[in-house]
Amino acid sequence: MPSEIVVAMQILEKKLSEMTTKLEVVSGTISTLNNQLQQASTVTSKHTAALVKWTKVLAFVTAAYAASTLGMLLVMLFRSPR
Repeated sequence: MPSEIVVAMQILEKKLSEMTTKLEVVSGTISTLNNQLQQASTVTSKHTAALVKWTKVLAFVTAAYAASTLGMLLVMLFRSPR
């Protein structure tokens, strides 16, 4: 083979090796990011569930408070002298 072809093949081999190494690094980074996204998704789901739970509790307590206030108002109205 002519020496230029050999040199070109050596350059290509070197560049392909460099690209393979860089692609392995990128693949590892993507894998790490994927794991982090899965963990973040799990945590977010738990936080959302907790917010929904406490929103329901707050709604119940607010309704109970409103009912209590209405009850006291009705007692005041019906016990007042007319």
